Amino acid sequence: MKETRLSPEDAFCAMCRFLQAYYDRSGQAGDLAGVLGDIQPLRSDGLPADPAAWQDWLDAVKAVETDRRHAIRVPPPGPRHRSTG
Repeated sequence: MKETRLSPEDAFCAMCRFLQAYYDRSGQAGDLAGVLGDIQPLRSDGLPADPAAWQDWLDAVKAVETDRRHAIRVPPPGPRHRSTG
């Protein structure tokens, strides 16, 4: 596999795309524990336990690389909202 270097901003965008794909694939009912369980590298090849999670990640990285080549920038996230309680 070709090694890919992403800037911190591009890696963040890839993570967001990955999580959105995971959420969509789970029927919009996924939770953090499910994501973490699926992405743990449990196999001897170092890939996630869920092969679909790995493919979602590769697709997210490829999409960000394509956006970068076409100078499409995703705006940074809006202001943070903190819970008060």
